[in-house]
Amino acid sequence: MSEAIAEEAYEFLRAHLMGRIRFDGDRVDIKVAPTPSGHLVASVMVSMLRSVDVVLELPDDGDDSLELQVTLEQIEENGPDGALCDRWCIYHGEAPDVRWARIQIDAARYKGYFVDGQALMRENPFAAQEGALCKELNAHCREGVMRAAESTGTHRLIDPKVVGVDPWGIDARGQIGVARIPASPPFASPDEVPARFGREAGNWCQMHTAPISGGLECAAMQNKMSGSLNHAMIDGPAGRAAQEYANQFGQPGFQDITRAYIDQNYAGYTEENQETWRTLYDRQMEYLADHASNVYLSGARNIKLVRDHIPYLSGPKSVNTFLMPLTGWQSKAVPGYLPAKAFFACLARREFPTTIVIRPKESIDYLPEPDIFHDIFGHVPLHADPTFADFLQTYGKAALTTDDPHHTERLARLFWFT
Repeated sequence: MSEAIAEEAYEFLRAHLMGRIRFDGDRVDIKVAPTPSGHLVASVMVSMLRSVDVVLELPDDGDDSLELQVTLEQIEENGPDGALCDRWCIYHGEAPDVRWARIQIDAARYKGYFVDGQALMRENPFAAQEGALCKELNAHCREGVMRAAESTGTHRLIDPKVVGVDPWGIDARGQIGVARIPASPPFASPDEVPARFGREAGNWCQMHTAPISGGLECAAMQNKMSGSLNHAMIDGPAGRAAQEYANQFGQPGFQDITRAYIDQNYAGYTEENQETWRTLYDRQMEYLADHASNVYLSGARNIKLVRDHIPYLSGPKSVNTFLMPLTGWQSKAVPGYLPAKAFFACLARREFPTTIVIRPKESIDYLPEPDIFHDIFGHVPLHADPTFADFLQTYGKAALTTDDPHHTERLARLFWFT
């Protein structure tokens, strides 16, 4: 078997996620989704799990199809592998069956050649960054995704939603199924993905190297972002101690979320920082005046959000001075990303963890990690609305009722990616 045939078979597999499964003399339609480990996952019937001879035909049993000899391993939706079931639903929608299986490829036949199953089960090196990559592409690169799909001969995607990213391409869900858009040449790093679809990537991947449930596993990860933010305001002993505490929040001895908070150190902002705030404020308010909801605009007015200076988080001129009497919410300064458990603990107290640094002037158009403009301008005006404020606290409290990290991860993904 040549490497070229194996490569072609892999590309064919990724382009055909709908087919038929053959077991015990029956053939049934099936949809599969790729997993980070290289396995497939599918919603299956009980009888499929009991069969010892299972063949997956993609897209059917025609001469040009890919035939896979597979082994099915049952997984539980509420168990450790529940995220794989969620992944299938992201790709295909509501599941037709109530059982789930992780599918191992044992061997394959393609164009008359036999292919080793391991050659078709590639781990995804971008797995840790995949969720954030999908969010980025869906938010800023939809036109680029549509053009790429058309240029590769894929059916036209009317309303594409990127659901998967790996070095060899992206998966985009449209109105009539999932389309594979191959990357030629393959993406060398996660940074290349947004740039390939028309977005400046900057230091994108350096803030997305951990799963959403882990947040920043250690303060050292922030140090990788040298130059992307004004670190003088967060890199002192107090900032490092707060981040380390947040990373361990929820463990024995780490139950006080207020120890993840820091002082804003307002004197640390430079004139260039203030000018960046004014530029961003003018640019966004000009657009939002005609497009934003009245709930947002009235909230911005009620908390006295102004263009003249970066907001204060404490003192008589702070946004909290005006926000607290309205809904009981406050913005609390933090050194950076908080893990999901710590983040939800803040919400449960009607406190919003707010990054205090602001993007540098050279990255004014796009910054991958949140800054004070993102957090205060983008989120806090809505906290002045009583209905939204109550919902946000309720979500935080509900998320804290589980000690299962898998459930916490799902709640975090639901919060951030919907």
